Amino acid sequence: MDTPARNTSTHFQVPKSAVYIMVISFALIMILEVVARTVEYIWPAAPTGATLNYVPAGKLSDADQLKAEHRYWDRYMRHDPYLVFSPIPGWRGRYTRYNSFGFRGQEIAGKKPSDTIRIAVLGGSTAFGAFVKDQDTFPAVLQGLLQENAASTGAVGSRSKIEVINAAVPGYTSTQELISLHLKVLPLAPDVVIVFDSINDVYNLGHPPQNAWEMDEWENRLTMTMPQRMRQLLLRSSALLRLGVLLRGHLSDWKYKVVHQEQAPTWKPGPGAFEAAADTYLENIRSMLALLKVRGIRGITITQPARQWSISDTEMTAFVRPLERVQALRSLRETMKRRTIDIVAQFGTDFSVVDLDDLGQVPSYFGDLMHFTEAGNRAVAHRIADAVLKSPIIEREPIVTKPALFSKTSSN
Repeated sequence: MDTPARNTSTHFQVPKSAVYIMVISFALIMILEVVARTVEYIWPAAPTGATLNYVPAGKLSDADQLKAEHRYWDRYMRHDPYLVFSPIPGWRGRYTRYNSFGFRGQEIAGKKPSDTIRIAVLGGSTAFGAFVKDQDTFPAVLQGLLQENAASTGAVGSRSKIEVINAAVPGYTSTQELISLHLKVLPLAPDVVIVFDSINDVYNLGHPPQNAWEMDEWENRLTMTMPQRMRQLLLRSSALLRLGVLLRGHLSDWKYKVVHQEQAPTWKPGPGAFEAAADTYLENIRSMLALLKVRGIRGITITQPARQWSISDTEMTAFVRPLERVQALRSLRETMKRRTIDIVAQFGTDFSVVDLDDLGQVPSYFGDLMHFTEAGNRAVAHRIADAVLKSPIIEREPIVTKPALFSKTSSN
């Protein structure tokens, strides 16, 4: 009887012990992920960008929800070839929305209605209304105040509607605002443009290069490589990974404090750093006002108030060190303010400056050193409303402007 031929081919077999280890490891990871996600769900005290993916309404306080929506720019910003970064048109959070033009707030028409006075606000995160809801930003409150006044007094004449566009973007400096004015705001034919900034210019331009909030950092975050995008996706998907990153960050902070606690911080600006900073900002202001003047648009420049300018140098060193840096930043800011007032005066009566520095002395108006609370936004809106109502623009006929070279509806 023939015996069956033995199969001499070899087959790779995974050892049972390895299979058990893989199964147990996977189960353990899943259990830890469930635990980490449960902890984030029950105690979401430190909101993250990923929090917006799954934490339901009511689990986060309004303040924490707004922090999650406004701090994690890569959630609602995109790379922009001219502006480095700009908001994603149509993006919506729970308390924040961008319209189809990438401006915060309600939708607007591309062509200004004939019965509307249109006002645009340029600035950074303070004008944007960081950490407050859409309806509590000062541009939104300003629109309500002006509309109420127009309805009661009929001051706007043949134009019965007031529209305030919040074109401010967190992190923008005057250079980005100048570009945004030219490419995005002027095509909408505003009657008044309010320029509300200087804080970001002071910090971005007045710091030594190694400490500046450099724009290439945001460009890198918004044009990530594939490995970086994969890491971002994994962090958004896994609470366990987020917990690991959080613990690593705390450990790094602790090690840094232990190593550097005896070392006094040093700060030495480069030669001519402050002169260059002030000149850049002031030239941008001059360019913006010139663009407005040639088109017959009224301009209002705001001296941006901040709590940090109203506290003592000693108090300020709790946030910015060393003392020499605090004093230098104050000096830069005062120089920029004084020269801005002089520049605006050169453009005639259609341009004015509103000094809001006194608001910086009211602690309840600020949630931190520079961003307004709801009460602060209302106070700013009332002061700017007074300036707008004194403007002759409310008695003018609608401005007729030429079509913009680059508009939202243009095609190649």
